[in-house]
Amino acid sequence: MSDATKYGQELWLLLAPTFDQATALDGFGTHPEKAQAFAGFIAAACGAMLTNTGHDYTMNVLAAIAQQVESIKSGSEVKH
Repeated sequence: MSDATKYGQELWLLLAPTFDQATALDGFGTHPEKAQAFAGFIAAACGAMLTNTGHDYTMNVLAAIAQQVESIKSGSEVKH
């Protein structure tokens, strides 16, 4: 894992409790609303990444993320 990737992971772990609290307080803390809130957050981050790094790089990164997510077994102990 690159230093920048590790940094991004650590940044999310710092932000995750705020995201969880905010979605709960705003009435979006349960499924399917929380999943939709995640989708909006991720889509906005992807749009920013596309603007900053370009289409090809963004699509490559998203493909790598999709492969990692696909490999996670349901019920595993994944933190945020």
